[in-house]
Amino acid sequence: MVGELGLLSRTTGIIYIHDLMLNFLIDIENNGGLVIFNSEFSHSINKSNHISFFLKKDSKEEVKTKSIINS
Repeated sequence: MVGELGLLSRTTGIIYIHDLMLNFLIDIENNGGLVIFNSEFSHSINKSNHISFFLKKDSKEEVKTKSIINS
């Protein structure tokens, strides 16, 4: 196995996933990112310098981004 990065828990070796996800959220928002919860993805359009995507609740509002994670 070859790894590039690791995560070390110095005390228990157990990572509390809730705190980890909250820290990810804070990092995203502090870097100008946006996390949208409880929204249905409608469709996206790949442009030359960004991705435009639309949500089902408001299919006329275009959101532009360089990367998107739909999970």
